[in-house]
Amino acid sequence: MVTALGEWLTTWRTSEHPSIRIARVQWRELEQVTVSGGLLRQFVETSSVAADVLAALFRVRRVLTATPLAPTDPVAGLTDTLGVVERFLAERPDHTLCDRLRVLSDALYALAVSSSPIAAQVEDVLCEYGATPEGRPEVILMVPRPQWLEPISAWLAGNDLNCVDTACPADLRRAPVTHQAAVLIGHPATAFSSPFRAADVTMRELGWLLTAPVAPEVRVVLTADAPRLRANDLWLLPPTGRPQLALHDDGPQRSEPALHGWLHGREASAAAQRTPRPAATATEDMAEAVEVQVASGHAIFFHPEIGPRPHVVAVDDETDAVALSAVSLATVARGVVLAVRVGAAPHAQLVARADAWLERRRGWSPGRILEVRGYVAKLKTALRSALAAHGHAALRRDLAQTLSDDYARVLLRNPLDESYIAPLHEHGFNALVRTISASELLGRFGDLTTVRTAHHQAGEEIRRDLLALLGDRTWVADVDENGWAVLHAGDLGSLLLAVVTARLDEPVAVPRTWLGVPIDAAGRRVTALTATTGCA
Repeated sequence: MVTALGEWLTTWRTSEHPSIRIARVQWRELEQVTVSGGLLRQFVETSSVAADVLAALFRVRRVLTATPLAPTDPVAGLTDTLGVVERFLAERPDHTLCDRLRVLSDALYALAVSSSPIAAQVEDVLCEYGATPEGRPEVILMVPRPQWLEPISAWLAGNDLNCVDTACPADLRRAPVTHQAAVLIGHPATAFSSPFRAADVTMRELGWLLTAPVAPEVRVVLTADAPRLRANDLWLLPPTGRPQLALHDDGPQRSEPALHGWLHGREASAAAQRTPRPAATATEDMAEAVEVQVASGHAIFFHPEIGPRPHVVAVDDETDAVALSAVSLATVARGVVLAVRVGAAPHAQLVARADAWLERRRGWSPGRILEVRGYVAKLKTALRSALAAHGHAALRRDLAQTLSDDYARVLLRNPLDESYIAPLHEHGFNALVRTISASELLGRFGDLTTVRTAHHQAGEEIRRDLLALLGDRTWVADVDENGWAVLHAGDLGSLLLAVVTARLDEPVAVPRTWLGVPIDAAGRRVTALTATTGCA
């Protein structure tokens, strides 16, 4: 109890008046890459090459400004990026982008052979500290990403910096104050950037590293061209409800700051071009859908009312919690992470689990389940036949005599969806089956609502299974670095997790079978995924 109280008092004193010292270092080669990359910004909406190169440059700069690693370290990805640029220049020497890419190539070469002034500054800072009388390190180096811990530990060992602790913020959030100093490399908005939160949210959520630090002294190392670090950006509390923070940063050390406008990660890489679509066949087999493009190179089409709903993955780095939620199409925006099932016939899996629920919870026999599912099939068949015989307009007028016009429109469209069971309301069901000459289904509404309940239960069961698969967070690093990842979910097939890069709001006609599934760049429905290529 006394120890816990002592730790609490130490933490409170540390938070009351933290000592924050900011050091800015000049890295001219990196600045030149930043400026050269900025020249491509105007082309990202029309060129996937420009978009991909900018996304790669963002990752390179993030690693080099937030770690002491060398430019040629594989984690930085500089060598790979340079290779992409050089191959493009060799294969398409007359392309419009080549003049700008040649400038960028020269800048990348210069950066590759330069030494990191970040590393030199961090080494100098770490050497100011040693060990406590008990033999523990006096300083801790905060590492923004778990996948960077191993290479940074190797860098420390290679420079004989053996009396330094390392940890990620998630490991330090509730840790007691046991170090004299904590070292933070890079501007938090970039160092901790994530597909799961915007830069301003990152600043507020990770602001405690400076406002409630893990050590009395916080040493921050920034590049000279990094944006100004402002105290007001770090707080969750309103100005009247927070203490003053002694944070002084003169900002970028040049009269004309480098072109950072494009340095906001994957949001800049949206060269949105329509995915090829097949020519329309029968009207009832098509749907007007919104195209959503993701970082894996696929397009996914969603209709606001029919077909699968978008599912979004969210991660709380503080609690390690993962959420998987069905959302409306209106909330799907650039930067969110979609979860899309591929293969293993997702609808068939849903039906199988729903049938098992009906047997287990309602005592239905397989024969009864088959009979009631036959009612669902009859409803769809009768509606297709009626539409072919009488047309949509005539049926809508007939339905609108007893229902609202909007409800009539929905009832003539939604039942054609694969997952549709029956209307929500019995009066709508009765009106529909009479209008489409399927009166033999009258009196079957109760059985159909039971099947619909079974589908809801099965869907929730599948969601829980997928959430358990996501829970170990091994995929987060891939999504963070590449924008997408593939998980294999056994009998549930594969799960594509991908950052949204663009949403084309003007609806287009696509086959209903395209709704909610990945479509490749050639306009083909993807039926299998691999972790390396995205499509098999």
